[in-house]
Amino acid sequence: MSSVNFYKLTTIATIFKITLVFYILAFCLKLYKGAVISSVLVVENGFSEQFSFWIEKSIAILLLFCLIGVFFKSTYKLSLWLISTFLVLYSLLSYANGGKAFLELSLISAISKWWLPILTLISIHHFYNRKAKFNRWFLLSIQFSVFLIFLSHGIGCFLKNGVYIDYILGFFRDFSAIPMKQKDAEQFLNIIGVIDVAVAVLVMIKSSNYLLYWLIFWGFLTAMLRVLDASILNYVEFLIRVPHFTLPLVLLLIRNYKNETSAVSSKT
Repeated sequence: MSSVNFYKLTTIATIFKITLVFYILAFCLKLYKGAVISSVLVVENGFSEQFSFWIEKSIAILLLFCLIGVFFKSTYKLSLWLISTFLVLYSLLSYANGGKAFLELSLISAISKWWLPILTLISIHHFYNRKAKFNRWFLLSIQFSVFLIFLSHGIGCFLKNGVYIDYILGFFRDFSAIPMKQKDAEQFLNIIGVIDVAVAVLVMIKSSNYLLYWLIFWGFLTAMLRVLDASILNYVEFLIRVPHFTLPLVLLLIRNYKNETSAVSSKT
């Protein structure tokens, strides 16, 4: 069991809520612009584009109401279960609809966020009930989410995802005097892939502070590359990757809180 005081429990619950807000806002923006739901309704079911877009906008509005409900004690459970259901159905629909390279990896990454609303629910429940202990399954769920995120990223590097290559070339072009050719970028991807898979495995075995600092930094940097490479207009891609660095942050906080508690217990 990981013991934390109420102040630290509040911090964890707050991080989860902020993460969920950014993540769902990104989905709402995607739905507003037109996403996989309208594609399925129009192409596979013959509905009009106008009707399909209104369906997506209605879902986006419902998600926004659910986000508001997360901040109220009487509605947070229902709101978070509805959000979780949407995330599962949307990722499965995206996978079934196909038409996107590296779709399997996108599904793996999406699965890592399926229980983000449930983790948020647990943290809020502990906050409202002033329970200063999380069970082992809560910690394992966060670890497994981080594992899936970095594993899918690492495999994408090994498979030479063209998007990753473009980010590397763009980064070195804009922020470094060192020239980078596509062949060099592909070799660099292999190195990144090895590191990502290694840290994904390590986070499940033993999460040291140094490892978690790296995950926070790397998760933030790879999310920011979406903006740095394609301007601030690509902010939605950053928002949808906020869990990539906030989940390791939660792991770090829980680990430090546990160590602090153990140190106090040993002194007494």
